[in-house]
Amino acid sequence: MKKILLVSLLLLTNLQAGFFTSMFGSMAANALSSDKAQHRSASYEDKINSYLWNMYENKSFSKDWRFYADQLSNSNDIGRLDTVAQVYNSNGDKDKALEIYETKILPYLKFEKSSIRYKYEDYYNKIRGESNEIDYDKIISKLENNQKKAEEKVKSYFESSISLIDIVIIILLLLNLYMLFDQKKSLQVKDK
Repeated sequence: MKKILLVSLLLLTNLQAGFFTSMFGSMAANALSSDKAQHRSASYEDKINSYLWNMYENKSFSKDWRFYADQLSNSNDIGRLDTVAQVYNSNGDKDKALEIYETKILPYLKFEKSSIRYKYEDYYNKIRGESNEIDYDKIISKLENNQKKAEEKVKSYFESSISLIDIVIIILLLLNLYMLFDQKKSLQVKDK
């Protein structure tokens, strides 16, 4: 019975360690990758942007275009993000190009009242093949809904992980009660 308790305790420790390791490991990986993205030099992004833009203008794409487009899609620069969208669109992935515009470019241009806004609106309209006025409220609402869904997924992950730990703890407590009862029973037998 002591072996069962020991194995149960080890199992509980491993489950908690695995849960916390995966949780904190993911958080650390995200922090490191965002630090790398922030420390990446502007000239590095300029080189990638130029490389992709040259392919776009020449309509001749190398096999590695997607790798570089993915690298540049983490940029905070609207011009670079436009390059990525144009490259995806030219390679037949209109949905990805529209996604980049709707999630990374247009939400930040809503309150902009300059030629920059109108330039990128024209690019967006050319990709989607329409010239209607852009419904910024719809785009931002969709973005907020996607963010809420992502937050709900994270919340449900933590709730399900915690409930698994709770179940293991309850099992361990029941085993402990059984062992105490068994021990008390054996002591009563010895006293008789």
